[in-house]
Amino acid sequence: MGTCLFYFIGIGNAQHYPQDKGLLSAAMLEQHSQEAIALILASVQNTQ
Repeated sequence: MGTCLFYFIGIGNAQHYPQDKGLLSAAMLEQHSQEAIALILASVQNTQ
């Protein structure tokens, strides 16, 4: 559930992001991937 909300809210926030910052650049995609993985790992570790 948290992962779905993370992406749903992110889409709304992305609309306000300056277009000249390269939202889909390799660096931004890597950072986003790391944040998503950290979110999932934190939730898995908290349930054990």
